[in-house]
Formats: sequence, C-alpha cells, structure tokens
Amino acid sequence: MIDTARFTSLVDERLARVVRRERDNYGHLDGHVEWVLDEIERLVRAGGKRVRPEFAHLGWIAAGGEPCARTAVNIGAALELLHVSALVHDDVIDGAVTRRGADTTHVRVARDHRDRGWSGDERRISEGAALLAGNVALAMADAALGEVNAAARKQWTRVRIEVNLGQYMDLLGAASHDMDPDRVLVMMAMKTAKYTVERPLRMGAAAAAGPDNEWIAESLSSFGELLGIAFQLRDDVLGVFGRTDITGKPVGDDLREGKTTMLLAQALVRADASQREILSRIGDPSLTDADIARIQQVIIDTGGLNVVENDINGFRNKALGLLEGRDLPDGVAEELTAIAHRVTSRDY
Repeated sequence: MIDTARFTSLVDERLARVVRRERDNYGHLDGHVEWVLDEIERLVRAGGKRVRPEFAHLGWIAAGGEPCARTAVNIGAALELLHVSALVHDDVIDGAVTRRGADTTHVRVARDHRDRGWSGDERRISEGAALLAGNVALAMADAALGEVNAAARKQWTRVRIEVNLGQYMDLLGAASHDMDPDRVLVMMAMKTAKYTVERPLRMGAAAAAGPDNEWIAESLSSFGELLGIAFQLRDDVLGVFGRTDITGKPVGDDLREGKTTMLLAQALVRADASQREILSRIGDPSLTDADIARIQQVIIDTGGLNVVENDINGFRNKALGLLEGRDLPDGVAEELTAIAHRVTSRDY
C-alpha cells in the first residue's frame, strides 16, 4: 500500500523548510518583506488537498521510484508552490474576495492600505502587491524543486507556461464572451487539466524513469489529460452550485466573475431567447442571491448541468480505462483509481 499520508507530511515539511530558508535570507530586510513571506506560508498551510503532489508521487512510483523519496517530495513541494502562485494571481484576475474561507491576498493589502492611511491608489497598490507575492511564490517553487533530470525539468517548464497561457485564454475568453465549447475545452486543458494531473504525473515519472521505462511517462499522459478535464468540470460545477463550506468561496462567485466554463457554454448552446437574457447577466459583480438562483435554474433547465455531469463521468471512465492491462507497480493503479473518483465526486 502506498503511504500517501507520509508523503504529504514530507511535502509539508519541505514547504516549511523552503519558506523558513527564504525568511532567514530576506525577512530581516523589511516588515513588508516579512509580511509577504508570512502570506505565502499562510496560503501553503490553508488547507490545500495536495492533489498535485500526490499525482507526482504516483507518477514517480509508476516509473520505478522509491516511495517518499526526496526527489518526489521536492517535486511535490514545487508543484504546491506553483499552485499557490496561480491562486494569488487568479484571485487578482477574478477580483475574488475570499479563498479557502479567508480574505484573499489583495484584499488583505487593501485593508492595510485603508487602515494605515497609505498613499497611492488602493486598488493599484493592493493588486500589484498580490501579483508580486505570487511571483515570489513561483520563484520559491523553483527553489523547492532542487535538482532533477532534464526530462523532469522539461515537464516543469511546460507546466509553468501552460498554466499561464490557460489563465490568459480564460481572461480574454470571458471578456470577449467567447463560450465556444471547443475553445473552452482547449482552455480547460491548458489551465487546469495539464497542471493539475497530466504534468505532475509526467514530471514524477520522468524524474524516475530510466532508458527502459521512459514509455511510462507517455502512457500516463492521456490518462492525466482526460482526468484533468473531468477535475476541471467538477470544479466548474462547484463554482456555480457548490456550498461555501466546501469551496471556501461565496456561492455564485464564478457567475459574478464571468468565468469561462463548459457549464455555461453548454447552457448557452441550449438556451432559448428568454433564458439567454437571464444568462447575459453573467459577469455582473452586482448579481444578488436571487439573480444567482435564476441563473442556476436556467443552467439546470437547459440541460447544461446534466451534460457536464455526464461528461465528468465520461472523461473519468475513459481515463480509468487506460489503466486496464498496464504493467504498473503494486498499488499504483488502485491509488490512481481512488484519487480519480475523489477529485470528480459530487460533494456539493
């Protein structure tokens, strides 16, 4: 049996060491520098599920790596700091006020700006500070990674480029109201599927693979992309219909932010004129709870929610089908199956 709890604990220890090292290097320079390091540490500790490190660990073991080895732990910590960086940037882009049940980074800086009577435009200062905090987290991710082979380094380069391109596509797609389902699928693959599942799996496998088993990284690629899409679809459903105690965000925030999702794309394709009028309110930050409820009902009535639920099951089952008959080390297929069901569950 693969000891995921021990691995996660080792990743947490690595994350703590990386933050502590940078605090020792730079925390003495200025109170604001110490604050940003505190903020990164807060986000690291704020209840993340460590999904990306877990996938990297399974990829590592699949390619013959020893469970809980230092290289796998370092990869897991780097991926988690990349995730923190992406979350901070995402919150600025979306104008989100909460993350994991607490104020977002730019909201915290804005509050300090008001309370301490700082000069300059509050929004510019707070969002700029948050973007820089995200950049610091990204640099710390590189530090956490340490030494890996060229194949794993290539995957690391790919994942950092892809998550930013995906965010860019999401931002401009929302602004242009481009909800073409084919485009949304590509955006989902770039923004989430690759960086959550596919690249962590491939990165872990590439770091462990020798000349005789390099095929494992490639064989995990299709599994990772399919499951990653199912993961994003579930996240999109939670963003519209989820409970705050699960998502850590107010219900309907994705609708107020006008996020580009397959859920909305499928609803728009099927909506009549009156339903499209209701859906046209998406992206309005002043949406009330009653407005959110009307939009939710349209998504249900058009069949958009049902289509996405079926797609979640379809993508997950296709991914799991790729594991059948694979010559993987003991426990890997079982763990991949378990996590596939966990990240696509209907708990909302």
